[in-house]
Amino acid sequence: MPSPVVDSVVNEANQDVTVMEGATTVINGISGMVQTAVDQALANGATAEQLQPVSDVIAVLAEKRAALATAIANVPPGATARKG
Repeated sequence: MPSPVVDSVVNEANQDVTVMEGATTVINGISGMVQTAVDQALANGATAEQLQPVSDVIAVLAEKRAALATAIANVPPGATARKG
């Protein structure tokens, strides 16, 4: 079943010029979708304890986003990989 939210992230990532830009877009998009789901679940009565495994995924995505930002900052000018 198609998902407009997922399709939006994929389309945005496909428009990115570099691999790093695409990866950042995907990580941010997935993280945003998961956080929205957590927020909706909490609003509908789920507890933070029940959602802890999902919150852990959000934390891992934040770590990966930070690691990617560091990697991007350390790329020498002109050395950016282009998508395929």
